Amino acid sequence: MLRRHTIGVFACIFLCQLLRFSPGLLQNDGDEYVSSFPTRNHSEISLGDRQKDLFSGTTRVTATKIQHSDQFAPLIIGAGQGTTGTHLFVDATCALGFVSLHYGIGCLPKQILNISTEIRDTRMANRKTGTPLQLLSPYKHYRTLLERHQHITRGFLKVFKNNETDPLQFREQILRDLEDIITWGKYNKVGLALHDTPYPMLMPEILKIVQKHYGHQTKPIILLSERDPEEYVARRIKSHGSYSWICRPQSSTKTAIEKMKPITLEGGAFDLIGCINRAVSSSRKPVRIQDIFYTMQKASKLEQREFLIDSFRNYQDTVRESAIFWYNMFNKENKTRTTELASMIGKSMVESLTGSDTKLLLKGGANFVGFERFFTVADRGIPYHDSEVSALSNSLINILVFKNQVVLS
Repeated sequence: MLRRHTIGVFACIFLCQLLRFSPGLLQNDGDEYVSSFPTRNHSEISLGDRQKDLFSGTTRVTATKIQHSDQFAPLIIGAGQGTTGTHLFVDATCALGFVSLHYGIGCLPKQILNISTEIRDTRMANRKTGTPLQLLSPYKHYRTLLERHQHITRGFLKVFKNNETDPLQFREQILRDLEDIITWGKYNKVGLALHDTPYPMLMPEILKIVQKHYGHQTKPIILLSERDPEEYVARRIKSHGSYSWICRPQSSTKTAIEKMKPITLEGGAFDLIGCINRAVSSSRKPVRIQDIFYTMQKASKLEQREFLIDSFRNYQDTVRESAIFWYNMFNKENKTRTTELASMIGKSMVESLTGSDTKLLLKGGANFVGFERFFTVADRGIPYHDSEVSALSNSLINILVFKNQVVLS
């Protein structure tokens, strides 16, 4: 089945100053909202521990035992690696009305922002001055989401610049951030769409966290942007090779890849946590980050480009088995409009999230932000048209995350 895609263009104005982050603490200068995260082992953090810390100011939800069933969680994962059209996929999930985050771009609900006509009309002038905009009081918990997303994305790249970083500390921090983001969506009842680095390198952990908080038979909604492996590696090395990190081969003399497991998505060169675990458990001496990972540029210089190609092909083929929608935009003669791609994704979601008896296979039903409008428009299988996608996207506003600020477009 052919899927199509297009490039959306983001123009920018500054929204608000993000909170200054220090390990274990998030603060908002001048605001009442404060969210603290105790530093401890990831495995020791329970749902009950997180309720007060993570969701201050929101409706409290008591943790209850979830009945297990073969369902989807209200969480969308754009599992395509960077340089496969991930910018375009986030445009599509925004167009469908879902709160979406990509390394530095995304979209938020319009109603959470205090946007004056004056600021909106001078958005290009405010891009450089950094004029802050305010989150409306009932929605300040969105600041926590943005801060956690920024921390997990920026932290992923920063850690590789410091070879003295303890891999185990890095593992605990990135897992904490990941779980905070996913549980934020659950307890605030917001359907999130997460795209681009580092999320595609955390697929096994995303599955585990979803099963922990939604039930053992529950899985995220996986979308996969694809590209020819040889073309992908060539382009990635040329454009982002100096900071595109991948697991080193297990042997310096052999570059045969470890195959990913189809069900758990563990293994392979894109399994960030798995690579750390294997390296630490197999070494009797301290392991450094750069003993475990290297850049695609470095791999190419070591004449290991075939390792990269085989690793990416294995990742793409394996994740496709778990995806509800996959699409290679580079195989098409013409660019696909965002609304066209969004329409195809929307149809696939409706088909996948409704059983043969029309039962909604979505944990929490349609009570999450994004999904309530999605299923009202979709009405269990009615094809998406441009007007329907437009109606959904009008509820959101595009953002960019730039250094320590969120930027509106």
